[in-house]
Amino acid sequence: MQNKGFVIFLTIIVTALCLFYLSFTFVSNKVQQDAIDHATDANGVLNLNKKQAYLDSIWSQPVYNLFGAEFTYKEVKDNELSRGLDLQGGMHVTLEVSPIDIIKGLAGNSKDSAFVKALSKAHERSKSSQERFSSLFFTAYQEDNAGARLAPVFASTATRGRISLNDSDEQVKTIVNEEIDRAIERSYTILKNRLDQFGTSQPNIQRLPGTGRIQIEIPGADNPARVRKLLQGVARLEFWDVIEPNDINSSLMAINAALVKEKQVQSSLSKLATETQTTSVPTDTTKSEGVTDLERQLQSAAAGDTTGSSLDSLQNLNISPLFAKSNPPGLLRYAITDTAEINRIFSKPEIKSLLPRNVGVYWANKPDRDYGNTEGLQLYFLDLGRTGQPKLTGEVINEARQDLDEYARPSVSMTMNAAGTKAWAKMTAAAASKTPRGRIAIVLDNSVYSAPYVNGEIPNGNSQISGNFTVEEAKDLANILKAGSLPAPTKIVEEAIVGPTLGKLAQNQGLWSSLGGLVLVVVFMVLYYSKGGLVANVALVFNIFFILGILAQFNASLTLPGIAGIVLTIGMAVDANVLIFERIKEEITHGRKLKDAIKVGYQRAFWSIFDSNLTTLLTAFFLFMLGQGPIKGFAITLMIGILTSFFTAVYVSRVIVEWMTRKGDDSKISFDSFISRAVKKRRNFEFVGNSRKAYIASTVIILIGLALLFVKPLNMGVDFKGGRSYVVSFSQPVAATELKVQLSNSFEGAGTEVKNYGSNSSVKVTTSYLIEEDSEEADEKVRETLISSLQTITGKQYTSQDAQLDDSRFIISSSSKVGATVADDIKNSAWEASLFSLIGIFIYILIRFRKWQYSAGAIIATLHDTLFVFAAFSIAGFLGMSYEVDQVFVAAILTIIGYSINDTVIIFDRIREYIGFGASHDLRKIFNDAINDTLGRTIITAGTTLLVVLVLLIFGGQVLAGFAFALLVGVAVGTYSSVFIAAPIVLDLDKKGQEKEAKKVVATTA
Repeated sequence: MQNKGFVIFLTIIVTALCLFYLSFTFVSNKVQQDAIDHATDANGVLNLNKKQAYLDSIWSQPVYNLFGAEFTYKEVKDNELSRGLDLQGGMHVTLEVSPIDIIKGLAGNSKDSAFVKALSKAHERSKSSQERFSSLFFTAYQEDNAGARLAPVFASTATRGRISLNDSDEQVKTIVNEEIDRAIERSYTILKNRLDQFGTSQPNIQRLPGTGRIQIEIPGADNPARVRKLLQGVARLEFWDVIEPNDINSSLMAINAALVKEKQVQSSLSKLATETQTTSVPTDTTKSEGVTDLERQLQSAAAGDTTGSSLDSLQNLNISPLFAKSNPPGLLRYAITDTAEINRIFSKPEIKSLLPRNVGVYWANKPDRDYGNTEGLQLYFLDLGRTGQPKLTGEVINEARQDLDEYARPSVSMTMNAAGTKAWAKMTAAAASKTPRGRIAIVLDNSVYSAPYVNGEIPNGNSQISGNFTVEEAKDLANILKAGSLPAPTKIVEEAIVGPTLGKLAQNQGLWSSLGGLVLVVVFMVLYYSKGGLVANVALVFNIFFILGILAQFNASLTLPGIAGIVLTIGMAVDANVLIFERIKEEITHGRKLKDAIKVGYQRAFWSIFDSNLTTLLTAFFLFMLGQGPIKGFAITLMIGILTSFFTAVYVSRVIVEWMTRKGDDSKISFDSFISRAVKKRRNFEFVGNSRKAYIASTVIILIGLALLFVKPLNMGVDFKGGRSYVVSFSQPVAATELKVQLSNSFEGAGTEVKNYGSNSSVKVTTSYLIEEDSEEADEKVRETLISSLQTITGKQYTSQDAQLDDSRFIISSSSKVGATVADDIKNSAWEASLFSLIGIFIYILIRFRKWQYSAGAIIATLHDTLFVFAAFSIAGFLGMSYEVDQVFVAAILTIIGYSINDTVIIFDRIREYIGFGASHDLRKIFNDAINDTLGRTIITAGTTLLVVLVLLIFGGQVLAGFAFALLVGVAVGTYSSVFIAAPIVLDLDKKGQEKEAKKVVATTA
């Protein structure tokens, strides 16, 4: 063997690197166990807060010493082999940056009716179109405004220096699209910075090219509401002068009068007039010479007089809700239940007109308990100036950190840049010069976080936001301010939450299915190939070890589909060794000595292994490039597995085999056993001659399956049709069919599916209710409807993930949401991945075999396998075994394509080899002999793969059930098609080749 020393050196280096990176995983697990032991009391109860406090305390402390190099716990976590959401719980979110708001901003928030109409039309079209939103807008605008140019629309202060009135439409379109892309990129950067500060284990964030979407995974996230707030908060920080109620007293009086008059409380007004010796309540904002008692009382209340007798009499006055509902009276602080009514008041145009134009109405960011135990929300009036633009924004913030204020309450301290420092000094000086002292409101996303009085000018740019914060809220706010404001709002278009209980279950199922598949393959290889099987098993262990080590090196997450990829790799990894060992046995049969047979066997098997692995690698590559979510994890693992299995089977196993036979002792290794000798005695089968029967049988089964689709369509997952799904767990069995009927009514007749999930005590509820709405309010409404309906139907109460599940409770173990547009994108990416895989395979086989017939035969066999799997799903559904068609199913289909091509290429390689010998001119015989001579390898590879897939189907859990079933059918049918369909199709298409060979036979006979 050439380059043996390099192979050994490379194996040692890769092994050392894998050991180095995987060591962090073992250390991390040990630290986690230490934290659990520390936080568990004598009764075995785990205190999660105490556990987290322990981990926080050692976050920056050294916990691992490797040959003198020390690593902190943070560095250990950064380098460990992380687990995906499906294995440990967490949150997966796909955000869409709002192009509408970006375009509005570029147009200077134009109120032009044509502009607004075009935006609205584009928004409606975007719900059913895959085009860029900007393209839809440009089309809509030019449809309604024929001949109108775009430059006047976008030549605003926001685009000064980039768009001028003389620019052509194409120039404007280019700049707008560039600005949208930049805004998305800025959003990506800001969100990444926020997540880096969030304190979770290895959050993953990536842009989805060409979509304007950002995909985020946060393993271990246990507070979805906090995550949504962190991700969707625009973080628009603004500083405004506060207008005290006393400063707009006349306006408030006018509003009060208008509201009282509107309610027509004439009797109360008459009584009030008698008591206050006046005949009417002032109804305008002008001051009269004699100020009425009512006005003085309202002024006193508005000014904050909470000690005088005026408040006592005020409570007896018949006044508007604006003052009557204030608690305490006159402070414009309201109970949460009353805020909706106050919002309605200030949303009325006739009320808005009574306020000065520069006045804006804002609420505090959260309720307080400053007055007794009653929660209240403070109302603020802010000075918006003539332009409506703040004097200072969050863009001037250099640094922000969580701190404590003078009363030791959580707060946020900030420092500003030079421009901000100058503006802040001027603003604070102006506020301090007012009599009485002025206040400045610190507003984030239209909520007032703090409104402190200003004692004097602040010249150094330092400031502090003090409010009713918890430590966690102050930390999140500091992170958001430090990262910066998002250039446009974001909305969650896809979301999945996996509870830790379900994650632990999936982890155990994945582990046991992997171990079960590995044990079966190891035992089979030893039984079939004796000591050669031991060599293959050593190579297989190296292969799995390398996969895990390389995943850790690339900082990739191990997911449940990734485990499925490993399990599949276990079955496929032996294929190369089987091919090599079968070749060695053939060479021994032809009379070669063992060492010579080993050399020739490895040489002749090399290109067959290379071709088959490369075609499978092509499908994995397109799966990775075009797939989304869990498909990517599967594709990464599969690609790494293909490369490592090629290296370990072709090179590592050869080093071991040659070491065992280095002294010419043939007894050290053998590739035969009683089982393989019994199989070898089989007779040859007429595959080509029976191909017509195979064609008919396949056609009949496929047509039956496709016909049944009209009776019962495939069970499309939420990935492909959009909707929301929830896995609900009970302590006792529940009837899914009964729940479906009643939940459908609760969801107002929207499409609803309920089926048992993994066991009779868990159900998966999928509904399209409110699927057109992506808002957080819609998400909450669907969830609350589900919970209240289940409580009514079952008589059990909903409880959180952390609570103990018993006979009186149920929990939502996981949930997911896929918007209709995202579902369309997932379907399109699935089609693209399949199409590009087939095109890539067609081109590669054409290059390698120099005949289009081989490419056509391979593609037809692959299409046959794909259709057969769909037919099998249809038939299974008709028989009551319903498997979900989702993204993981797409991964299974593309894996089947790769597996089928793998088998087919091995046979094609042998056909090409036999034709090259020139020993026979009968193509039918050559094809049949090639199929028969590779049949042993075909059956063994299929058998080992089917073993591990069967284990996956039985022990892999409900999440992978559809995947495993598809593979089980696909591997079996792929093996069948490679011998009965692919090669015979090539022969049927190559009529000219057969005629040419027939002429050669005639010429030779003559």
